[in-house]
Amino acid sequence: MGKQIMLTFQLTASVALIAVVMIIFKQLSFVKHSDLGFDRELLLRIDIPFMFQQTNTMRQEIDKLPFVLGTSLSSGCPGMINNKYGSNTGEKSFDINCIPVGDNYIKTMGFEILKGRDFMDGDLNKACLINEETLRQFGWDSFEGKRFNNGPEGGLEVIGILNDFKFESYHSTVEPLALIFDGGLYSNVLSVRLAPGNAGQDIGQIRKIWESISPYEPFSFIFYDDLFQSMYEKEEKLASSITFFSLIAIALTCMGILVQIFMICLNRVKEIGIRKINGARISEVMVMLNRDFVKWVAIAFVIATPIAWYVMNKWLENFAYKTELSWWIFALAGVLALGIALLTVSWQSWRAATRNPVEALRYE
Repeated sequence: MGKQIMLTFQLTASVALIAVVMIIFKQLSFVKHSDLGFDRELLLRIDIPFMFQQTNTMRQEIDKLPFVLGTSLSSGCPGMINNKYGSNTGEKSFDINCIPVGDNYIKTMGFEILKGRDFMDGDLNKACLINEETLRQFGWDSFEGKRFNNGPEGGLEVIGILNDFKFESYHSTVEPLALIFDGGLYSNVLSVRLAPGNAGQDIGQIRKIWESISPYEPFSFIFYDDLFQSMYEKEEKLASSITFFSLIAIALTCMGILVQIFMICLNRVKEIGIRKINGARISEVMVMLNRDFVKWVAIAFVIATPIAWYVMNKWLENFAYKTELSWWIFALAGVLALGIALLTVSWQSWRAATRNPVEALRYE
């Protein structure tokens, strides 16, 4: 009985860990492949040093490269916003994440203007674009005639509404955001849109331009796709750790199953021999020996499912946007555990079922 309880515990741990691993990878796949609201593929972020004197020259030279589809300067970017401005419309006041940007920013980043228009030269230090969440927070029905009351001389005219693109990880909901057109005056980021091709060679050419203009400043860059992927390093490490422990748990469970089936076969040698002499088929003997293991896996599944569901439901609370705890994940975990158990058992039970019954009875 003690060995059966221990084996059931091992099976329970295996089922729970298999379910946990699948849910973690399902969530990671969800956050990594969900639409951010802009095209992050082949979009490069180059860090501009503080008080860099050659920013415009650098941008102009990079913009000339044949594989560059667009460039734009900004102070901050999705994944790295350091500016929050207060806004007082006379109706409601709260903080808004702000990115001061230069020309061509919307096109380079691939943002969508839902209503209104893009920046023009005459908008310098006079206009801004806000996202849908900002519109909701203010309670405005329309952006037309509205102003973002930040800065001198009556603030900034709201000229359009952006889609609620993600500029932080999926751990948090989309917050209010404004893009302020300052011409890229105090920029610390140069965003570069690359054409499909050999990204490694393209970056090499950009590096050469950087080193020719600014040989003493390090060339620091990252793709926006990699930037957002890096926001989930903690979850990646957790998934790797749990996968490792799951493999250990499954290995220990298989060892326990082998010991258990060996003892069962040893104790039922006479019964197996008599059944074989009376005409029992190999498959019938194997079903007889495997039946208890199916029962133990079923018990383990019943115990493991609510535990895994509760733990992962709590873990998913760390995300504002999350995948569903689908029933099929737990069912698949149970099926996998059953498959592993039956494969392990069947090898030993097949040996017992195919043994010469006369030899078995003589041994008895």
